[in-house]
Amino acid sequence: MNKQLYSTLLLMLFSVIGFSQTTQRLEAENYSTSSGVSIETNAALSGGKNIGNCKNGNWIRFAGHVFNQYDTRFDIAAASRTQTGSPTVGTLAGTVEIRTDAVNGTLIGTANINTTSTGNWTTYQIVSVAIAQTTGTHDLYFVFKPVTGNTYVGNFDYFEKVTDNSNVAIHTLTTGTNPASAGSISSAQPGTQFVDGTSITLTATPNFGYNFARWVDGNGNPIATANPVTFNITSNTTYVAEFKVANTPTISYVNSIGATSLTGLTPIAYTEGTSITLPVPSVIGYTFYGWSTSPTVPNTIKKIESTATGNQIFYAFWGAAGTNSKDTPAFPGAEGYGKYVTGGRGGKLIYVTNLNDSGAGSLRDAINQSGPRIVVFKVSGTIKLESELNITDNITIAGQTAPGGGITLRDYNVKVRGNNIIVRYLRFRMGDEKNVENDALGGRFQKDIIVDHCSMSWSTDECVSFYQNENFTLQWCIISESLRNSVHGKGAHGYGGVWGGRNASFHHNLLAHHDSRNPRLGEYANDPFALTDLVDIRNNVIYNWGGNSCYGGDAMNVNLINNYWKPGPGSSNSTKERILSTGRSLDTTSPLYGIWGKYYVDGNYVNNSTRATQDNWTFGVFNQFHGSQLPVSEANKDELKIETPHASGEITTHTAVKAYELVLDHAGANLFRDAVDLRAVNDTRSGTASIMNGGNGSTNGYIDTQIAAGGWPVLPTETAPVDTDGDGMPDTWETEKGLNPSVATDGNLKTLDAGYTNIEVYINSIVKQITDSQNGTLGVNEYSKKNDLFYVYPTVGKNKITLKSIVDYDTVAIINLAGLVVKKVETTSTETTFSVSDLTDGIYIVKSQKTGMTTKIIVK
Repeated sequence: MNKQLYSTLLLMLFSVIGFSQTTQRLEAENYSTSSGVSIETNAALSGGKNIGNCKNGNWIRFAGHVFNQYDTRFDIAAASRTQTGSPTVGTLAGTVEIRTDAVNGTLIGTANINTTSTGNWTTYQIVSVAIAQTTGTHDLYFVFKPVTGNTYVGNFDYFEKVTDNSNVAIHTLTTGTNPASAGSISSAQPGTQFVDGTSITLTATPNFGYNFARWVDGNGNPIATANPVTFNITSNTTYVAEFKVANTPTISYVNSIGATSLTGLTPIAYTEGTSITLPVPSVIGYTFYGWSTSPTVPNTIKKIESTATGNQIFYAFWGAAGTNSKDTPAFPGAEGYGKYVTGGRGGKLIYVTNLNDSGAGSLRDAINQSGPRIVVFKVSGTIKLESELNITDNITIAGQTAPGGGITLRDYNVKVRGNNIIVRYLRFRMGDEKNVENDALGGRFQKDIIVDHCSMSWSTDECVSFYQNENFTLQWCIISESLRNSVHGKGAHGYGGVWGGRNASFHHNLLAHHDSRNPRLGEYANDPFALTDLVDIRNNVIYNWGGNSCYGGDAMNVNLINNYWKPGPGSSNSTKERILSTGRSLDTTSPLYGIWGKYYVDGNYVNNSTRATQDNWTFGVFNQFHGSQLPVSEANKDELKIETPHASGEITTHTAVKAYELVLDHAGANLFRDAVDLRAVNDTRSGTASIMNGGNGSTNGYIDTQIAAGGWPVLPTETAPVDTDGDGMPDTWETEKGLNPSVATDGNLKTLDAGYTNIEVYINSIVKQITDSQNGTLGVNEYSKKNDLFYVYPTVGKNKITLKSIVDYDTVAIINLAGLVVKKVETTSTETTFSVSDLTDGIYIVKSQKTGMTTKIIVK
């Protein structure tokens, strides 16, 4: 073969024996997986970002890292400021353990990180640490261990591996293409000179009109046909990618609405034998659903596969656009500053079909998909997470669609790491079985989020922490039983949460059985964000706090309105009247130094304290300052107290006493209340603690491990309703509403409602009874409609239904339309779930023997 055919500049080939030093930089934020850390933006750094929140036991992992015998050290770019355990610059802040294959895997090096500043986390130093000789491919872990007294080790920019190649063979790699313009070559290992034995991977990418054929050497001799190709370099080597001319058929795009051509889209041709991504079109008033090769059957085709041949025609399918309109809340009952979040409106429908941690049909797989999406469930039960679960942009997770007892997530924490998110009717019960130190649910630095009717417990840090977000709502949730003496590096840590944000609403939630932080008010440490935040906390119920209830809030802007404070058996005498213990930063290096927050406090009810209830400020705030804040002058108090509330967002506000009953009746993932939520509600009502032995020394309702509470409840399961077209709406419901159960695209149309898509109408209808009751009625003694005192949900069903009554220990009769009693149910509480699967299809009257009240159900 004539060598002049090869369009490549061949370097002079040589082998040398000598010395060279090579480096491989791992940007800290480009990890494969992590636990606990956060990514922060810093334009001054090498990758424009760093990682923070490097607490005890938190870690990052780089998958499949290749070591060779000449790797000698890591140079680590780290910044750390003074803390309790390292009070002066230059003292040890903590260590970074370098391990292989597991968090507790083989230790190959330990870096000592000293403090670099008294006032910031951005003064970087390079710390060099020798590593033990390691060869082969390993998962590489960096595990963070602050010294005693410190919360964090520091912030990290990069980890750079240094290879000292002394007296080893160095070989040159030369690459080229034939024809010259037919394609390009990329290498996973940058550079042209390599240590003897280095593993190299080359990828040939053909240009339009060409396909890859094979690899040849500098003399045209065939080497390989694999692409990518991987080899160990042992001499000066040449790899040339040969390409061949391929067919280039056309691509046509057609609108399924009206069968008209869609113009202006590219590509309009493709190369046979290559895979190509299809464009995403836009039409005003619609959201793109996906491409299909059928003009009548929708699909979500995203690319032309490499096996395709010939001309291709693709049909675009659409749903109605979901815009963040002030006329359409996230769902009926959505309130507060997150009221108008759109989530996955107008996007694709994804079914969760199994309880696996990952893989097809899993919740993680559904969340990890791109674009707007609505996630619904065909299964119920407990998902054992195997790592942190991150919820990302433009998603609605409709936990209420799970049949039976709903969904519980355990073993690892869940983080909101995206914008425009709706999460409803899920349970986050992490536990300590995996020795994870984290919140059950949390998020920061995001916007447009609403969390509704969820249940959180068994965290090893805070139970629920949301701060430094924008346009946020946490509503109608039960937050209970954080683990006190568990796996947290600081020891006892049974905390409710850290709450903050700009335009952030926390309303109608129950916090029960937390030692402290009920909640703690705060933003990211020493961040001026606090000066312009706005946090509205109203109509919450706080029960059985231990050493502290609500505190913090330096420099913040907060409403505390109409909350119900109820001390429990573990509440300290010194805090039983506490509504708020606030202060100002005493750190002279902080931009918030000496600045009091601006608080509106009114309408809060403190159980068993008439004076604190009647005068929130004098007996619930002004006498609750921590000793370190004293003295507090009258001028300080005037600075702290404002007479006009901050803006609250759109929230139905009840008196504290009315909110107490409504929250206990309706909060949490209460389509099916599991044993954990029932215990929290019943303990709050009775003023007692069911669990007096927490398992590791805690008492009075505070638990140390989920084992002390009986472990994760087993949730009842049911068969999901038939959904032939897979659009998330059951066939029977679609037929009843005049939709077509064989056409999937009607889920994203607005046939049934001007604001909500059809699939949203369905998922909202599942919890309509709860939504209508939680705000439509004010208190158990003040219901305006008699049927709100005695009702069942769902009102149409074939398996299990739940009866809600104002009385317990009742005999309830199920009566058919002929007047015959066909079933009796004995109740022991005000909420009873029972089966109707033994009843024939039809309409039945449900009647209370005690009150004579009736309601109606349809069995079908």
